[in-house]
Amino acid sequence: MNGRFVAGSILVIIGALLLLENAGVWNFREVFHDYWPVLLILGGVWLLVRRSTVRRGRPIAGTNSALGMQDELSESVTLGEINLRPVSKQFRGGSVGNSIGAVRIDLSGVIPADGEQVLTIDGVIGEVRLTLPKDVATAVEASTTLGEVVINEARKGGFSPSLAVESPGYAAAPRKLRVKISHLIGEIEVKQ
Repeated sequence: MNGRFVAGSILVIIGALLLLENAGVWNFREVFHDYWPVLLILGGVWLLVRRSTVRRGRPIAGTNSALGMQDELSESVTLGEINLRPVSKQFRGGSVGNSIGAVRIDLSGVIPADGEQVLTIDGVIGEVRLTLPKDVATAVEASTTLGEVVINEARKGGFSPSLAVESPGYAAAPRKLRVKISHLIGEIEVKQ
């Protein structure tokens, strides 16, 4: 199931419950006050069950696609962490999505394929930590609705902060990496 679908469904359900409370049909606060620990239990069970599908710290992209290894990221988790450290000499970007939890990606071991490669990172609640490869032309666009965005030395916080930083000579570089990060609530930190 798509992480965006799950996150959107959760927001719709919460909104509907709050609307029912405002209409006097149901007392959401009283029910939530009495039963909120059940949410923690269900979240814990979910993490335990899903733990085997969360990739923690293992290489995802390979150095040689002829050997069956991937040069493109494609990860999605609804609840939990994503920790990636790909190694690739023909990195082609990809997409990473996480509804609730941290996303940590270390791209220091990749070299982009020729042309412009694009990596998209989407999230709802949590943090994003991204390490870019050194000596690679990069362009980063990052935004969050509520939180802080840090790209190298540039920093913005508050409501709806966004930053766009491009390395010198990006347009003319034969190999380059464009990163687009979109988050609802949380901190985004990108360093090179």
